[in-house]
Amino acid sequence: MLDTEYDVEKFNDVMFGVSAQYAGVVVAQRRAAPLDPDNDMISGSPATEINGTKLTDDQVIKIAIAMIAAGHFTTAETLGSAIHRVATVPGLQETLRSRPDLIPTAVEEMISLALPLHELGLMAAPDVELHGRTIPRGCPVGLNIAAANRDPEAFDNPDEFVLDRSQNRHLGFGHGVHKCVGAPLARLEMRVVLEEILARTTSTELAGEPQNDVGLLGGGFERAPVRLRSAADHDN
Repeated sequence: MLDTEYDVEKFNDVMFGVSAQYAGVVVAQRRAAPLDPDNDMISGSPATEINGTKLTDDQVIKIAIAMIAAGHFTTAETLGSAIHRVATVPGLQETLRSRPDLIPTAVEEMISLALPLHELGLMAAPDVELHGRTIPRGCPVGLNIAAANRDPEAFDNPDEFVLDRSQNRHLGFGHGVHKCVGAPLARLEMRVVLEEILARTTSTELAGEPQNDVGLLGGGFERAPVRLRSAADHDN
């Protein structure tokens, strides 16, 4: 998907073709031998009803594709950027090891500065007047949330990592009715990963030149090698 860049036909072929084939196999397996629906989304989705009608296999497949695209890629990209930041921001890893209670605050700053998805596509519902221009009803709008998170009118020192930033009202998870439904899970995953890495290591440092991701979404790294020194090795 990421290698298709902005070729719509290629993207759709991968997104709704190859991904649907894979997801379709999993859905069929869950239909035949469902797992605990409270712990397995694909097993639980076929039993879900909307206005008295159960979801079709096609709808469940689309849910699975959305989870792969939105639930895995974005978190993985942001975690890579977060670990890179731990390795490069002076004094950050030492502070977080001694003050793990600050990790949730650090996570918010990391999400704000290193979004895996820079832009959201929306549709103007009514006519919108903005900065002397009219956005007509029904017009597609690309919202650059990465730029919004670095707005100097909203954030002091917007391009710097500020661990004690107060009222970090970033748009990393969107806003309002369009806010990401997986935001609590993403925050939890990032917090736990950073807690475990910092607790089990004495140092995290770059081990090579990072290579930025230049694919379709392009918010993280294609490659960012780091070297972790084990706390156990240090103790020995």
